[in-house]
Amino acid sequence: MEKADVSLSGSGDLVIEIYTPFVNRVGTSSALGAVFGDLFLNSSWDPYLVPGDTSDKNTRHYAYDNTEAPSTTEWRYALSMDDHDGNTSNAGAVTLYELAAGNADALLSDKFFGGSGLDWRDGQVVQVDTTKARETGRAGAWVIDPAAEILSFSINLSGTNLLADIAGIGGSNELAMQWAMSCGNDVVAGSLLAGIPGEELPEPGVLVLLLSGLGGLVWIRRRQGSRLPG
Repeated sequence: MEKADVSLSGSGDLVIEIYTPFVNRVGTSSALGAVFGDLFLNSSWDPYLVPGDTSDKNTRHYAYDNTEAPSTTEWRYALSMDDHDGNTSNAGAVTLYELAAGNADALLSDKFFGGSGLDWRDGQVVQVDTTKARETGRAGAWVIDPAAEILSFSINLSGTNLLADIAGIGGSNELAMQWAMSCGNDVVAGSLLAGIPGEELPEPGVLVLLLSGLGGLVWIRRRQGSRLPG
């Protein structure tokens, strides 16, 4: 995983590009069963921080930010892919869902790899529980560019509660996102300020890569067996 490029136009067109070599591994034996996660969105980003802590827990707070932390971002929206094993088609549809508080409508990496004997990062939101979340009826698209190693998501948010939360009266002017494969080993997350409501985010804005691989992140639950992609 390298980065994510994000753009949100004044007309509500959202495009997020995830740069990851995993696009050429999903669905193959080297993926060890890991598949694409969904794209989680919110109007604020609240990663776990330790009050008064000047250690690397705050300078590298992302290493400790998961659903098991005392506080973390509540992802209230998500784009759910119609094919999480996406290399079978390289393109498909996404549906915008509204999620309940407390990440109650998110499926965690634990569901996919808990007890697998493989290395995975626990407590990461990776897919939408579509049996519980509310479908908005708004659809977009996902596309894989194998040569550039990009997974892109696009959707128009005009008229949605998410865009109102960002750019409406009293809105946050902030767009937050998180994406990971189903094992949670690589996660890209962060936020961008949208500026004055109705204006555009920088095109593209670059989100900092926050979680990558397994090395050195002390809270990671390590397991014996083959290492998952990361």
